[in-house]
Amino acid sequence: MGDSVSRKMMNAETEDEATVKRALADCIKESSRLFTELEESSKRWYYSSAPASTIKTPVDVSDALCKSEPVQVLVKLLCTPATSTTATTEASGKGGVIGGDQLSQLVTMLSDTLASEDSAKRRSGTAVFASVLEVALSHSRLLETSVSPVVSFFCDRIADKDCLFQVVRGLDAVLAVQDVSALYDDNEDTTKRCTVVARICRELFIVDVAALNPSLRLIILRILELLWDKYIAKGTVNDITLEEYGKGLARVTTGEREPKSILTMFRIFKEILSKAPVPAPSATAPNAPSPLHKELFEATSCYFPILFVPRATDPGAIKKPELSAALRATLAANIPSSEACLKLMIDKLSSSMEVVRGDACDALVDCCSSFGPQSVKPHMEGIWGGLRDNVVVSEDAELRSKGSLALSSIMSVFEDDTAVLKELLVPIAQDLTRLICSTGTDEQLALNACQMYSHLARSSRQTRVLLLELTAQQLCDAFKGFSSSATTSTDTTTPTEPAIKPVPKLPPHTIIKVLAEVCQACEGLSPAILHPFALPFYLLFTQSLELPSEIHKQHAVMGLGVLVGLYSKPAMPITIPLIEDEDEEEQSCSCEGCSAKSTCNGHCSHAMAETASASPVQAPAPTKNKKNKGGKKKNKKNKSKPKKPAHPQATQSTPEVTPTATSTTTSAAKESTPDVLMEELYQKVPPPPLNREQCVEAVKKIAAFLLPQAQINSKTAATFVEVLSGISRRDPTVIIEQVIPILFTSSSASTLSYMASLSSSHPTVFKVVADELCARLCDNPARNNQVIVIGSSTPSTTTSSTATTPSISVDEEVKLLDTLVQVIKDSVNNEEAVIYNTYSILPKLVTRAFEWVCVNDASQVDMRRHMVYGVAIMLQRVTFSMPFHIQLPLILTTTALFLSGGQSMFMQQTPFSPTIFDPNATTVPKEHYSLSKLFTAVVGSTDPSNIQLLSSAVPVLYECALKPLTPAQSTEATVEAAKCYAAILNKQLPTATSPMMLEPEAITTLLTTLSSSPQKYGSVMLLGWVCKALCLCWYAPYAQTALSALCDMCSLEATGASPDTPRWAAEALRIVAEPCDDALGTHTNANVTPSSGENVFLHVFERFVSQNTGAEVPVLNNNQLSALAYVVSSAPAPLLEKHAEKLLQLGIFSKMVGSQNDSLCKMGLQSLRALISAKSCHATLAKSLRPMFTSIAAVACSKVLVTGAGTGTSSAESGSNTWVAPVQVRVAALQVLSDMSLKMEPCHTLPFKAEVAALVTHVLDDPKRVVRHEARQCRNAWLVM
Repeated sequence: MGDSVSRKMMNAETEDEATVKRALADCIKESSRLFTELEESSKRWYYSSAPASTIKTPVDVSDALCKSEPVQVLVKLLCTPATSTTATTEASGKGGVIGGDQLSQLVTMLSDTLASEDSAKRRSGTAVFASVLEVALSHSRLLETSVSPVVSFFCDRIADKDCLFQVVRGLDAVLAVQDVSALYDDNEDTTKRCTVVARICRELFIVDVAALNPSLRLIILRILELLWDKYIAKGTVNDITLEEYGKGLARVTTGEREPKSILTMFRIFKEILSKAPVPAPSATAPNAPSPLHKELFEATSCYFPILFVPRATDPGAIKKPELSAALRATLAANIPSSEACLKLMIDKLSSSMEVVRGDACDALVDCCSSFGPQSVKPHMEGIWGGLRDNVVVSEDAELRSKGSLALSSIMSVFEDDTAVLKELLVPIAQDLTRLICSTGTDEQLALNACQMYSHLARSSRQTRVLLLELTAQQLCDAFKGFSSSATTSTDTTTPTEPAIKPVPKLPPHTIIKVLAEVCQACEGLSPAILHPFALPFYLLFTQSLELPSEIHKQHAVMGLGVLVGLYSKPAMPITIPLIEDEDEEEQSCSCEGCSAKSTCNGHCSHAMAETASASPVQAPAPTKNKKNKGGKKKNKKNKSKPKKPAHPQATQSTPEVTPTATSTTTSAAKESTPDVLMEELYQKVPPPPLNREQCVEAVKKIAAFLLPQAQINSKTAATFVEVLSGISRRDPTVIIEQVIPILFTSSSASTLSYMASLSSSHPTVFKVVADELCARLCDNPARNNQVIVIGSSTPSTTTSSTATTPSISVDEEVKLLDTLVQVIKDSVNNEEAVIYNTYSILPKLVTRAFEWVCVNDASQVDMRRHMVYGVAIMLQRVTFSMPFHIQLPLILTTTALFLSGGQSMFMQQTPFSPTIFDPNATTVPKEHYSLSKLFTAVVGSTDPSNIQLLSSAVPVLYECALKPLTPAQSTEATVEAAKCYAAILNKQLPTATSPMMLEPEAITTLLTTLSSSPQKYGSVMLLGWVCKALCLCWYAPYAQTALSALCDMCSLEATGASPDTPRWAAEALRIVAEPCDDALGTHTNANVTPSSGENVFLHVFERFVSQNTGAEVPVLNNNQLSALAYVVSSAPAPLLEKHAEKLLQLGIFSKMVGSQNDSLCKMGLQSLRALISAKSCHATLAKSLRPMFTSIAAVACSKVLVTGAGTGTSSAESGSNTWVAPVQVRVAALQVLSDMSLKMEPCHTLPFKAEVAALVTHVLDDPKRVVRHEARQCRNAWLVM
């Protein structure tokens, strides 16, 4: 029995072995086939010039072999499940293990193939072995005892060039999943044994990698990178040094051109340099690099600069900036090779390619900051020479910017050593000064030098100080020399010769430019640096303002702005804390409401604000309160206050002063009384270089250039205004006292626009400008002697004898109002300014607007209406953003004026005639604005909690809306009155948070009254707006009642209707369906329900259909169709899909598209696109496709048919209609046709293909390019059907 079992086991083993052999033979056969195809594809490419994409690579062969069925079968036979504890541990979550027996069996079976002298057989056998391991290791692991033999197997075959790719790929698969840190090779000689990691590295280092294909080089570098990251960098392997690995990697990567491999190489080199020991400096060579540092520098410097262009077809490719940054970081990490690196950069600065010089500048920034001052100093002469001769003269702005940044960064390296920094700055300062002062053809070179000077001045504080010390006096002297030659000339002519007037030579504006930029650099970083140079700079800048050149003035004003901002503000008084008696009463500030003590001196913030707002021209002097809180005088005998010494500059700004050592005095030599202490303290504070009078004088000169007579260009003026705004942010007082009065002397539009820009710089300046503009508008004596008498409905004539404001014309009033509109619009985001506008400015303007409306002079009507339009725009911008709790004064003012006579002015309508305006002017209103717009803006912004304030105006609004009009009068006031009435009604309806403010019976009575007068236009319009107010919150059943009444009027079923009633009713339904405007629904204080549009559509649609219950297909008149079209255009898409069949039966879309009305046609096309996008509507659309197609085609080619382009006959000649759809409508029609082809089934649209082709042929002659483009898109969509 035992023999039989043994025989069975032997037979089973024999069968398994036979199965493995058969599978292995199949694998070898498959491998040979794949390599044969590889060779044939290479031959085809070589001899027949086949595309490179058809060539197979070794990677393709290996991938195909791994995926082949024979390899998969062989792997299943060799791998065993992980059953034991040890195997499970070694598997580490893998599916199984590969033991030594299986590998030995596989190698034994492949021995003949692996040892064959035929290279093709060796390659096939090695490929099979590597592929089996790669597939097996994807879900299994090798036993630890099997890893070393496998690695040794591959290492022994690295020298076989024919099998190198398969060997390296198999080795990569093993190292990716196996830990080899503690493994040694199988060398029998113990003296030559080494770790597996060292063995792999040494075998790969001797391979001629440069001659291999890119895919093989990439795998080799990946193996070396893995060994570095997992073992060598962490120090787990000790028998391979950093020097050996670094030199070997440098040899392997020689000539590498693959960006990914180069990036990996730079990273590893940088890490090696950070770990490698730095050689000790010697007397002869303080920075002598080691052989490793030399080797790595040679390996990396050959790649500088990176002239690499990524593949356009590869979006994930490595970009040039990434490679350049890695190269710079690697070079900067090689500190011992700093001398060679800096010489390389200096040499590259003289390259003929600008991109190379730019990369050299970038590298200098990184390298110099890493190398340190000791290594950089010997090369500074060469660095500056390269920058001066090759970068400053360049026309490339980007290169100059990089050069300036490089110089600034290099000089910041020497920040800690002032002596060395000054030594290095001397030649740089001399060269830059020489270039800046150059004239004539070297002007661009001077500008380039200015740019580098400015960057250098902004680099560090110490550099800025030394640069000013070295160049400031030279620049000022050069400017004075040019100025003297420009103003003086020598007469060399004889008396008989005619006198030739010399042409003045202006100083280079680059001098002013660079000094102004230095002032700006010092302003935000270290303003104390400017103190020694402030006065010379001030004189130079003020002198430049007198030159005729605009560019000189711009730079001078920029510099003066910095100086005035620093020295114009009054100094805070210096006080010494004294110990006083407890019973002494505190002295309060003279300013009412001020909490400051004796240090106020009238300069507290609220006092300045009150002073500024009191008079924009001259602020009153601060008052002094000589009494204490009780109103009694203080006892001077017992309580004397220290007297402040009269410092010559006590009222000027105190500059930054470095504290100096003070001399100590004994109490016997000098008594330390409060007066003495105060005197000593004032003596220690040096006076500022500029006093306030000089700053004020400079501001006056700048402001004078903004007047029209100065005739400066807009760019210069913008610079001046920007500078004055900067001064205003620091010291608004000087702008209020000096600039604003000068600007108000002119009424030109440009000057007023400058004033509007200045008003946004500081809240105090805003208040002064707004107050003055409002005063000039509202207190103008020249009002045609017409004022409003409250309580009277007509204006009365009075004469004002106490007017102090000069009279201004209507044109000037328009300019002032436009300026005020701009000032208030710019202050919308400032809550404090909004409150100020509401309480101080807007009520006055509203009152003045009521006066403007009632002007009897026919020549001024349109211009006055334009001014009311400006006030309405301000109210729309400001009131909608103001808090509700501060609306009270504006609402009360507007309502009081409206009720006291405004209703008659509200109805004073005359045809608007803008012929007196320029048609292209942007300030001219595009529609007729009057007092109605003004009142509508106030009503629309009112909070529902304040709605009772307008309740008294409701009856008047009702009368205004229903008042009959003559044919010559405009309907604007009627519509606006109805809109205001509806807005007040809407805000009185109930919401989720507030109850209803009206009685339901009042709404019922209102609807009954309005429905019973369909013959009146005002009644129908008011019913439409009331219906809109009810529909917004869908206050049923009142909204349904109003909608039913309007629907009945459209069908002439209303009692007493006139022939125009259906048209008015359709217009009213359009109002109901359209989105809300300023008075209703667009703001947070409106009562709106999201589903209101859906409810309106359902009710109107069902009402119209129910009126034709007897007909199979309802028949609607034109007004009903128009009304339904407006409602359909505002309905949501799901609702249209639900009722698409009934709407198509009515023919609503065809009639909308063919209505020859721009808005109706566009809305119909939009609705059709929504239906075409819904698949559920395609079957229904197909039934009505013919009439819709006819209408759409007529719209698409309407322009071509009218002009006759492409047809030879115009519509005028043929007597047809001459309506031309707008461009947007023609484009929309073509888009509908495209959607029909792309989104609908071909069985529905294929019959129209020939017609569309003929149509597009005509439309391609359309004069508009966008229409022709859409026609081509439409043709392409139908051609691919």
